[in-house]
Amino acid sequence: MDDYLERFKAMVEELKAHPDVVVTHFLTFPPVSERVISRIDRHLKVELHSSIKSFFRQTNGLQLKWIHRKDPKFNPSRQYIFSETPFSIHDVLGDDGHFTGCVNILPMADAFMNPEMWEGLSWFAGEDEDDERKSILPFDFFDFYYDMAFLLEDPDSDPIVMLGTDHLASHDDGFETRFETYMEYVLLQKGSVDSRQLGFWNVKGLDETRYELSDFNGLKPLDLDNIPL
Repeated sequence: MDDYLERFKAMVEELKAHPDVVVTHFLTFPPVSERVISRIDRHLKVELHSSIKSFFRQTNGLQLKWIHRKDPKFNPSRQYIFSETPFSIHDVLGDDGHFTGCVNILPMADAFMNPEMWEGLSWFAGEDEDDERKSILPFDFFDFYYDMAFLLEDPDSDPIVMLGTDHLASHDDGFETRFETYMEYVLLQKGSVDSRQLGFWNVKGLDETRYELSDFNGLKPLDLDNIPL
């Protein structure tokens, strides 16, 4: 993961160079401080895996939005303008699935230490499931319907990562994976929203995990000339 950001930047340049792709957002951020990493380790009572720390030491958050001109959601009358202004989770909710690709990795402290930001979205004060829901921490809120979250019911240096569906309401229907595998998948699929739904939503209830890229049968890089839409 040590060179992840540079490889991601190269992927974004590939997107920008394609005549049928419009990139509207790409933002990187200053690295997370070692002080924040130490606070998170103490908060979780476990030292997080090196792959997770490596990513956030390169950029404390990551955002990308793009749309393919052949995507049915593409609006030729809309003016798509490149923006360097960070977008919020509420912006993603408002997009209503209008982008072909979206990556929205939260800052490390928000991902691991701020369940309150999801109050009214994934959990609601006063409900019996509050504590359980608070242990599900979305870290990539990439679509109004889907997200990826850390499952932190038990201390784990490399916590399970699971796809969330139904507008943050369910994190029970995905394939278990790990952060590094998920991030490599995102890179390979160029942040495609549909590719993540296809790769991580266990719609058939199969008894399997996807901890390695080799667990995805026939996985190939997203082909921008033959993109499934």
